[in-house]
Amino acid sequence: MKKALAILMAAAIAASMAQPALAAGKDRLIVASQADVTTFDPVIDTNNVSVRVQYLIFETLWKGELDGSYSPVLATEWNWADDTHLSITLREGVTFHNGNPFTAEDVMYSLERNLSGAFPQYFQKIDFDQSEIVDDFHINLVFTDVDATIMYYLGNVGTGAIVDKETCEAAPDDIAIKPMGTGPYVFENWTVGDSVTVAANENYWGEKAQIATIIFRCVADATQRTIELETGGVDFAYDVSYLDAEGFDTNRFEVAINHGSIVNNLFFNSDEGHKMADENIRKAVAYCIDKEALALGLSAGAAETSWSVVSEAQIGYNSDLTGNDPYPQDFEKAKECLAEAGYPDGITLRVVFHDSTDYNNMVEILQNWFAQGGITLEQDKSDFGTALSTALDRSGDWDIFILGNGSSSALITLSWFDKNQGAPFAQFVDDGIYAILGDMYGTTDSAVQNEKANEAQAYINEHVGAIPVACGYSIQVYDKALTGVEYADTVAPIVDFTKAHFE
Repeated sequence: MKKALAILMAAAIAASMAQPALAAGKDRLIVASQADVTTFDPVIDTNNVSVRVQYLIFETLWKGELDGSYSPVLATEWNWADDTHLSITLREGVTFHNGNPFTAEDVMYSLERNLSGAFPQYFQKIDFDQSEIVDDFHINLVFTDVDATIMYYLGNVGTGAIVDKETCEAAPDDIAIKPMGTGPYVFENWTVGDSVTVAANENYWGEKAQIATIIFRCVADATQRTIELETGGVDFAYDVSYLDAEGFDTNRFEVAINHGSIVNNLFFNSDEGHKMADENIRKAVAYCIDKEALALGLSAGAAETSWSVVSEAQIGYNSDLTGNDPYPQDFEKAKECLAEAGYPDGITLRVVFHDSTDYNNMVEILQNWFAQGGITLEQDKSDFGTALSTALDRSGDWDIFILGNGSSSALITLSWFDKNQGAPFAQFVDDGIYAILGDMYGTTDSAVQNEKANEAQAYINEHVGAIPVACGYSIQVYDKALTGVEYADTVAPIVDFTKAHFE
């Protein structure tokens, strides 16, 4: 992550407002989010704001680490006998917040419950008829086919949260408004549209939280979140704006800058019979772009250059690609590539995008550069829905589509490029990438998956399957008296406050 940012240099000399430091030993944390929770039921909605609270209340079988490995949570061990048989050993001595013991019944119920939720597709390869509960702390999952993404989804609170079967069966709708899990914090109160309060779980099986109470306040306006921080109304704020963050006194506040998850890309209509099926034309486009200048021009410093279609925040990012542009801006080489493709006098390409300030600026910059490389860029600008519909019609007369794409894992992001997995508007029609992704999605071996994810990212760059441009930052700010803040997920982002405390 780049630390030498203008934001921090400016913040280091900014004046602070005259407010007293937080008292040592403070046992209540107030967190500002940009919206209210929509539901506490993970199978209904997994928006970032809701998941940030759900993460403290619910737990999963394991959690994903940035190196692509998984760490135990409610499961202590797991073993793939082969690619369709997974044995799981569960943690003993765990209780739900109501005192009910955690057992294999709860796990199997929670997994099957997802089939009637918002994302049933993530669990449809589990054969629940063949899967079995061996005893209270052992289950065997059987799959109808290789499921390369199941480890990820079972380790994500938004899709893999474990609930108490007895409570959910007795009152199925209550979990949405009165959540109850096994996590380090217990739900206390929800004032809709205003705040959510959780309290430390005194009976937690793991390391107990140090802060007794956390209040998540809804503060919709970014500037107001900044004011609340500076005046002591809140201790921690999610999603602070880049411009506001410049004004924080770094003697009082910690300004945490994380890579965002959404990479803005130029995707291509590379289907047979279309211009962009020719790699030389895609290379000509790449040679017209100065990626670092484009990222800076779009954001005035509020975003950074993307070197892969996978964000640096995601599990499985290929760090070897950082700073490596295989086709640096060179207008003469762009013209040579066009001549090789049979367009010595230049070519006209059509770009589809939705009407937004960033994308309007991007296209204006690109038109200037493309013209110098022999490419006339025609605009097809509309609202988001229309632009998406246009791009979904791959038989249509368009060549480039500008869109952001991102997730927590390279496995999920790269599914857009696989003919058997992803969305057709981002698909890179190429047998080479299909072969790599076929190997990646054809195994549950995480080491092989990571290797193939790295290979796929490098292949997409080399063959210009898409051109990643820029990724915005995620900025959180909090008082320096608050220590022990750890990120459970930098993509959402989700903060694990279990070890946090005031000094």
